[in-house]
Amino acid sequence: MNPSIVKKAAAGLFLLALALFPLIITNDYYIHMAQMIGITVIVTQGLNLLSGYAGQISLGHAGLYAIGAYAAAIVTTNFEMPYLAGLVASILCSAVVGLLIGIPALRVKGHYLAMVTIGVGIIIEKVMNEGGDLTGGFAGISGIPGPEMFGFSLTGTGIYYMIVILAAVITVLLWNLIRTRPGRAFLALRDSETAAEAMGISRYRYKLIAFVLSAVITGIGGNMYAHTNNYVSPDSFTSHLSIFLLAMVILGGMGTVIGPIIGTILLYLLPEALKNFDDYHLIIYGVILLAFIVGLPGGIASLLPKAYRPKETLFNEEKLSKETVGGYEPGVVQGAENNHQAILEIVNLTKRFSGVVANDRVSMSVERGTIHSLIGPNGSGKTTCLHSISGLYRYDEGEVLFEGKSITSLKLHEKVGIGIARTFQHAQIFKELTVLENVMIGEHNLRKTGFLGGAMLLPRVVKEEKESQREALRILDWFGMKELAFAKSGDLPYGYQKILEIARAMASRPKLLILDEPAAGLTNTEIEQLEHILIKLRGAGVTILLVEHDMRLIMKVSNAITVLDSGRVIAEGSPADIQDNPQVIQAYLGDRKVG
Repeated sequence: MNPSIVKKAAAGLFLLALALFPLIITNDYYIHMAQMIGITVIVTQGLNLLSGYAGQISLGHAGLYAIGAYAAAIVTTNFEMPYLAGLVASILCSAVVGLLIGIPALRVKGHYLAMVTIGVGIIIEKVMNEGGDLTGGFAGISGIPGPEMFGFSLTGTGIYYMIVILAAVITVLLWNLIRTRPGRAFLALRDSETAAEAMGISRYRYKLIAFVLSAVITGIGGNMYAHTNNYVSPDSFTSHLSIFLLAMVILGGMGTVIGPIIGTILLYLLPEALKNFDDYHLIIYGVILLAFIVGLPGGIASLLPKAYRPKETLFNEEKLSKETVGGYEPGVVQGAENNHQAILEIVNLTKRFSGVVANDRVSMSVERGTIHSLIGPNGSGKTTCLHSISGLYRYDEGEVLFEGKSITSLKLHEKVGIGIARTFQHAQIFKELTVLENVMIGEHNLRKTGFLGGAMLLPRVVKEEKESQREALRILDWFGMKELAFAKSGDLPYGYQKILEIARAMASRPKLLILDEPAAGLTNTEIEQLEHILIKLRGAGVTILLVEHDMRLIMKVSNAITVLDSGRVIAEGSPADIQDNPQVIQAYLGDRKVG
């Protein structure tokens, strides 16, 4: 059966069931449970954005949930303001707290970040308990009015439909967002922050935005909690709830659009199904939960055949794979007036690590349209020099000039914008994404789609996405990888991963391409393919700064070579000059002199 028809039919039946539920099930208890499931779906979608898509683990999300709920309760009850004022308060307060959490998150990640979010949750819980008349202390705030829409106070079934619509709208907006330029930036940061920055994605900006957006969505859920239950107290937002919310996301499928929905429904209904087992229901519940999480690291959503899952991308693979591509030009061949002009100049660059001098007054000039190689023995400071040029490191002394202008103050992601792209010694591709998506991320600086446009999926966004996809296919075709466009990048042989990294860097249309040991780990056949690619790139006018240990490759493709030893430049010249230089032979080439 056609997967598309099955998906549409399943979606239709699910929506019909949601619409008819309060008409068929009239029991107030079950309607309230359905309301709470819908509210929790909103909250877990916010958590999924932060942890599943942006890769920032939070164990304090109950605190953000509480901020939204208490803001609504205080504004509408203590200050007797209308519902919309409470909603605005929930959004603003949650956004501010999300921003405050996001700032320290710029410095920590992984389990350290989880500890930060736990601390924030504890602080919020303490404020709720000891907030006096403002928060009601341990007793909380009661008498919160129901939500009002168009002058009508909603109750029961009306609140249910409002929650369902709100959860559906938030889910669709997030689904749209994650399938466009901003969403790919989140996914790139999740897989590799360094590689993402090398593609022009600001780690600081996107991390902060992820925390703020997640907090706002969670705050909206808190707002609905307050107005649905007409009561809030500290007991409703403990640290245990934070773990429970994260378990829902993980169980359903972290980083998938349907994962939070599946996980929330299951973990709400499972205790209900086990309640007749008296004292043993918590043990059974825990065992089932543990078995699912350990046995299905990808969540329940991973059990669905790929063809039946909601598409995580806008493009149609079948249609795109049949498109005729071509016409990609990786650079502009420089005219005679640019011959022998330096595109990159390094002047007395010095970098120290705790007193150890990795680069000692390194000076070098790279001409336009050439391949300039930087060689030397292990530990000579080659990669440190590349990191300093590209902005990954801050050097201690000296200056780097690009097209005659100092770029000393620019960060890694900012240098992509002026025309510098790079790869890494160990391939840093985004392994969970397809080959095509990797290259599309390389186009980040060339595209304009913002968060609002991506979430709304405006016509101009769809148009830009289609052009981005076609450009990525053209690049892959040029690199001989078009047939692999829809393969998962992490499943590629290592040699193809290295070539993909170069293709992704070229998607940013760089004037200078920095390659750090691109031949490392490649077979002889793959090295020959790499050699062909490098020569083609140079012929197209792309300037390349190359660090490599394969001397045969170096001698075949290089126009000029600079040699480092112990952090200092010991020689510079043509390949013929370098291989005959006695100092280079003694320090590096030895009996490896290439004829």
